[in-house]
Amino acid sequence: MEGEIKSARLKAEESDRLKSAFLANMSHEIRTPLNGILGFSELLKRKNLPNDKRQFYTDIICSNGKQLLKIISDIIDISKIESGQIVIDKKECTLNSLFCELNALFIEDLKSKGKNRIELIMAIEPQYQTLVSVCDEIRLKQILINLLSNAVKFTSKGSIKYGYEVKNNFIEFFVSDTGVGIKPEFQKLVFERFRQANESVSREYGGTGLGLAISKSLVEMMGGKIWVISTECQGSEFRFSLPLESSTYHEIIYTQEKNFNGDYSWPGKKILIVEDDLPSVQLLKETLSDSLAEVMHADDGEKAIQMHHDSKPDIILMDIRLPRINGLEAIKTIRDSDKNVAIIALTANAFVEDRNKCMLAGSNEYISKPVDRTQLLSTINKFIQ
Repeated sequence: MEGEIKSARLKAEESDRLKSAFLANMSHEIRTPLNGILGFSELLKRKNLPNDKRQFYTDIICSNGKQLLKIISDIIDISKIESGQIVIDKKECTLNSLFCELNALFIEDLKSKGKNRIELIMAIEPQYQTLVSVCDEIRLKQILINLLSNAVKFTSKGSIKYGYEVKNNFIEFFVSDTGVGIKPEFQKLVFERFRQANESVSREYGGTGLGLAISKSLVEMMGGKIWVISTECQGSEFRFSLPLESSTYHEIIYTQEKNFNGDYSWPGKKILIVEDDLPSVQLLKETLSDSLAEVMHADDGEKAIQMHHDSKPDIILMDIRLPRINGLEAIKTIRDSDKNVAIIALTANAFVEDRNKCMLAGSNEYISKPVDRTQLLSTINKFIQ
């Protein structure tokens, strides 16, 4: 009995120590990108700043903003996992399309980090390239992004290889790299919350140490398992398997976005922005300034309904948290009278259940804030007639 009490006390003390170390590291992880954002924002105010320096400062601000967003997302996800609020939403997913999207994303990521000499290899056998699986595509993408981001972080030369294969009744995904590798004694720890393979890793490479813990929880929630094979100084291979549910093989059809030649242009089209936050309105207007579309603005749901009736916009960009009538109610009201207008929900509520509410209300698409410019423009282009 005494031994059990002592063991429980030691475990509790270790848990407290890890959480304290995690919080100290988190403070550092949040303050570091904030320092870059605020510092370089001040430098941008200088007069007669050369264009190359202006671009350099802007790139740093964007990079630090994305880093901060990832930290916040990780903290929210681990909190939702611990409280049982994560919902797995399974739908058909064309795996090859998802992997092509990831390939484009991480080619740019390697380039932005000055690691474009690292070879990125998408390894999918021809017989699996038309596979359509039933899974939660958003969560699957999140897991793969976590694993690929780790591979990029810990690899300075060589290659990163990723793909999937079918084994019995499971799809087995993998991400391998030629990076620093993991010592055998740390390999069991990498999936634990509040912990990296080695606490010195957080000092050298940065990061919250939550990505793999989140990935493990999501894989297990989808009925799978995840593991690592690694040799120190030679690299690591992360693998996870998911049940092969109601999968089929579809013909791959490659389509080209209409109107796209490097710029988006919609002369004669009307776009209604429904947003009560002025900086967000200004950002959207600047994003659309070269589109040649007529851009209108309503700052609450009631005005949005009236402007839709009076002006007949082609696209509505709808925030959800609005005064007077909220975005969901505005979408439902507009949809009752107009089945054709394209409505894109833009909201800081970034969870799957929020997306589902928007889609059930009648929106055509959902984009979470902060809004990615390329994603917004390509989504508008997809729906504009």
